[in-house]
Amino acid sequence: MKDRLLMTDTLSINLKLSLIIELVLRLIFYQLYHYQILMYTTETQIRIHYALTDQMGVVYHGHYAQFYEIGRGEAIRQIGYTYKDIEAMGIIMPVVDIHSRFLRPAKYDDLITVITTLKELPVHHKIVFHSEIYNQEGALLNTGDVTLYFMEAKDMKRCEMPKELKAKLEKYFNK
Repeated sequence: MKDRLLMTDTLSINLKLSLIIELVLRLIFYQLYHYQILMYTTETQIRIHYALTDQMGVVYHGHYAQFYEIGRGEAIRQIGYTYKDIEAMGIIMPVVDIHSRFLRPAKYDDLITVITTLKELPVHHKIVFHSEIYNQEGALLNTGDVTLYFMEAKDMKRCEMPKELKAKLEKYFNK
């Protein structure tokens, strides 16, 4: 009899937990749908070629900064600009900080996806790109954050983001 009561109590607890989890997930999806998380995100795919790997067929850790750069360049391109266009405005964008977390290795012939995100509309002189790198199976391999400054090329002083670029990005953050 005790075993039956204990089993009933366990089933009751599991049912309550399932209902709570379902309610939390519905709340999260409701907020995502109705309030839409405001950010700018792009995806770029890169095939890992032999020159990027070591003797074990694993991508050398220093190449991840290049993957972030490729993702940033394509993110800027997708809103209608290139680094060359920004430099023609007299603005340069040096990297001032980079953080990288290695979770799993990328390997020779993997097709990786670099997801590049601006989580916040840049204000003043600083822009932070967040990167996540996945393999073709969808496993998260690496995360990174790269901070760049907008600087005037002629005197290397910090400056605001070019108005044209800011106008293109604002639509992703002002809904």
